[in-house]
Amino acid sequence: MVAKSSLLFCPIQTRLVRFFCETVRKKIAEIKIKAADTVVSVTISFGVSEACSSDEDVHDWLSRSDEALYKAKEGGRNRSVVVSGV
Repeated sequence: MVAKSSLLFCPIQTRLVRFFCETVRKKIAEIKIKAADTVVSVTISFGVSEACSSDEDVHDWLSRSDEALYKAKEGGRNRSVVVSGV
């Protein structure tokens, strides 16, 4: 198993970001890769958080997003989790 983390800044509403993440997640889960005598599937998890006025700096926002990603992974992977900054 290989795990990678990436960061994406989206200047749109959280509900639209969640819709995007869910669409991408479902499409990726449909992909089946044939390798030798086996079939490999790929999943992706997303952690989403909005920046908010109470953030002292970008690290607060990124920390919440990271927390959301770990919740997605702990919840069984292949999911999107949105956390509130409030």
